[in-house]
Amino acid sequence: MSCKRIKTHLLDIHFFSVYSSFISTLTIMAERVLELVATRHITIFSKADSPETIPAVSLLEETFGFSPFILYLDQDPEGTEIEHYLMHSTRQQSLPNIFIKKHHIGDFNSLMMLHQTGQLKSAMA
Repeated sequence: MSCKRIKTHLLDIHFFSVYSSFISTLTIMAERVLELVATRHITIFSKADSPETIPAVSLLEETFGFSPFILYLDQDPEGTEIEHYLMHSTRQQSLPNIFIKKHHIGDFNSLMMLHQTGQLKSAMA
């Protein structure tokens, strides 16, 4: 086998190893996210400095009487991996990332749109 083919083969093995690790991490994060979302009425994934988290929580608590569970990604040891999983699975790049009754709502703007159109009340029921 030529030196070039050996290098190519080694690169293929390295790529497969990295890709397998990435898929494994996504699977583990998917299980954690799904468990959090499935066991709580409202789950918010955010960061401590996200300016839209407080108004989202206020809306949910004051209007509907629900206190959401908030996972601060910047304070969790797996926060970066969870954030990558959420971006991959929800196609949402912004925070907070809100789930109600196992359903992905979106960010604060999506929550407000549902509230303004009256659809949030039915989603909360």
